[in-house]
Amino acid sequence: MLHKFKIGAVANYRPKDRVISAPRGTYIVTGQKPPLEGQPLEYRIRHFSEDFERVAMENELSASESEHGQR
Repeated sequence: MLHKFKIGAVANYRPKDRVISAPRGTYIVTGQKPPLEGQPLEYRIRHFSEDFERVAMENELSASESEHGQR
């Protein structure tokens, strides 16, 4: 399995769990977690307004508009 997002990529984060309170907007991918068999790929991400990183599954991330323009 290959990661869709590279470190440094800009992505939109929409958590599947609606209980999670997360700022809207774009996040920077700061790391790729090692793949685990049978599990979705995971990333470390960070929003500019937060002092910590979050863990997000690949299906919670989408390419941001600014990323589309760079391809």
